Amino acid sequence: MKVYRFCNWSNNPYNGSLNEKYNLIHLGLISPSNNYLRTTNVFQDGINTFQEDMPMCKFFFSSLADAIVTAASLVTNHHGEITLMEVDFPNSLLNQSIGLGYYGNIQVEFCIPYLEMYNVMKKEANDYTIPALEFYNANMYRYIDLSRLEQYQELEKLLPKVANYQQIWQDYRLSIYPLFCFIPKEINLTIIFKENRSYYGKIAKELQRIREDKYHFGQELKLITKASDDLFEFDHDFSKNELFHFTRFIIDEENKILRKTLFK
Repeated sequence: MKVYRFCNWSNNPYNGSLNEKYNLIHLGLISPSNNYLRTTNVFQDGINTFQEDMPMCKFFFSSLADAIVTAASLVTNHHGEITLMEVDFPNSLLNQSIGLGYYGNIQVEFCIPYLEMYNVMKKEANDYTIPALEFYNANMYRYIDLSRLEQYQELEKLLPKVANYQQIWQDYRLSIYPLFCFIPKEINLTIIFKENRSYYGKIAKELQRIREDKYHFGQELKLITKASDDLFEFDHDFSKNELFHFTRFIIDEENKILRKTLFK
């Protein structure tokens, strides 16, 4: 099943979204998201149904329309464009990774562990990404200087194995950042420019409206998860399987309409 992520939502290099966008657009690399590998560990979690202290991961929208509307609300005119990523993940992985996020309203999203992403998406295996992930996931929530650890220094010695590692954009990130970057075997990208953002935004909002009118979508999501309108309360033991199967075909049909225009 195809899922969606927008890569740039800020022009502030500290938050890391520029790192992800640049490495994807210019080098064709998947790289860590904005929370990870900062020189100081500060995690600002969003409002969602996923557990705290997750390993390194990336969030993807189930709905392309949701991704466009949310990106447009965050990306100001100063940024000029919205970069969208489309990835096809196995349904078995998505089923166990599904949840809800709050973006002014409740939306379906997937929290994919970075290790799973690497295993599914990598074009070629390497001998440094998994050891780097194992180290970072074991230490990422410790408020210590990771660069002082002996294992960190051993990982730094692997950096020359990363092709053109000095070209990887890693502003305000730990030196081992390039070890986490990898070339995907298949990925679709599209860019919505400022000039046509309003056009696609209107289509996306209309699809959201149709979805709600036809399926009472938001209400059903709250019933399945016993969630409050603001997602501060929900059933932590809700059925991911039920959520996945209720939303899958509704969203898939909706996505086909936008995909014909965006991903040619």
